[in-house]
Amino acid sequence: MKLAIVVFKKEFREMMRDRRVVFGAFVMPFVVVFMMIQLFGFIGSSIQKTVKKQEIFVVKPAAPNSLYSDLQMVSKSIDPKVTGGAEFKITEIESVAAGRKLIEDGKAKYVLSFPADFDAKVTVGKATVDAYYDSGTETSGIALSTFDKIVDAKNKEMLKLKLATASISADQMEPIKVERKDIAKKEGLSGSMLVGLLPYLMIVFAFVGGMSVVSDLVAGEKERGTLETLLISPVTRRDIALGKFFSLSVVSFLSAISMVLSLVVIGASGMAAGKMLFPEGSGLNLSMVLTLLGVLLPLVFFFSGMMLAISAFAKNMREAQTYLGIANFVVITPAVFSQVLGFTDLSQAIWIKFVPVLNTALVIRGALLGKPDMQLMGITVFTSLVLAAIGFGLVLKMFTREQILARI
Repeated sequence: MKLAIVVFKKEFREMMRDRRVVFGAFVMPFVVVFMMIQLFGFIGSSIQKTVKKQEIFVVKPAAPNSLYSDLQMVSKSIDPKVTGGAEFKITEIESVAAGRKLIEDGKAKYVLSFPADFDAKVTVGKATVDAYYDSGTETSGIALSTFDKIVDAKNKEMLKLKLATASISADQMEPIKVERKDIAKKEGLSGSMLVGLLPYLMIVFAFVGGMSVVSDLVAGEKERGTLETLLISPVTRRDIALGKFFSLSVVSFLSAISMVLSLVVIGASGMAAGKMLFPEGSGLNLSMVLTLLGVLLPLVFFFSGMMLAISAFAKNMREAQTYLGIANFVVITPAVFSQVLGFTDLSQAIWIKFVPVLNTALVIRGALLGKPDMQLMGITVFTSLVLAAIGFGLVLKMFTREQILARI
């Protein structure tokens, strides 16, 4: 085992000297997640500004009407109960054509046009407001939805007045009401929109981090002719295989952990994007961290055994990279499937718990939501370790044969 540690130190030292490895396995996961959260935060902030601060362009009505009067009142109100927390500015324009031009030029999100007999039609329930917008511009539809809420509130207000005139209580019109009682635990990252994406990213970076070095680990040494020198050294082939296996595992594991570190930094920094996407903070406590480590480490061993076996089997680096590309697809497929599994009843199926990679993603997601599933975690760790043992067994078998030196 001491000699295996010597090989491990040698391989790990060489990996750390390669700037491509350091950037691809450690820097990239940290930076990608950091920038992704900043991007999502910027988008979320922009949407909130679109909803909360609006300029409503209205074609000057031929005659005053009640809804337009309400809009003017709301735009002047500073009471958030009246405005719904939004700020409105009313701008009158001369014609629909002028309004369409403003929308096309991106100066207006939407334009309203009231008919001259609006109030008369309101009394018979046939009043309409023409709302011009551009469906090709997402912010146009988002802004218009706020106006829809104002109209909905106006309709309810007028309905209550009519019911009161007819001596009918408004409650009688809705004898059955549904009150939603949210029992979701406000723990971990349950309030974050990224909670479904993070397990996928952890798994992908764990694989990609190792993939960035493994083709050079055995197949590369075959091409350079350095593998023969290593095999005739006093170190046993078992120790050589172990040293390479653990060095690859460390790189893969640190690659996944660098992504988690990015989350911790963002959660602790108090940045606006972090507060928006993680309203309850990063939410990572000791229990969650131990759960993540507990399932990521066996998964990394599985990935390392599989990738090292591919590198040992390949005759050269190009062949190894081809096989690894196929393996990458096999790994990513169940990780992607974990993103939509919650929309089906399959999430409760027993066989799902035994699907490699997919079960790891489910454990990580549950941990981030503050809902750890110990049974699923046990099954996940077991399946990953079994596959890791099979992968390393293949590596050891290939290292004990002289065919490991074949380069053609």
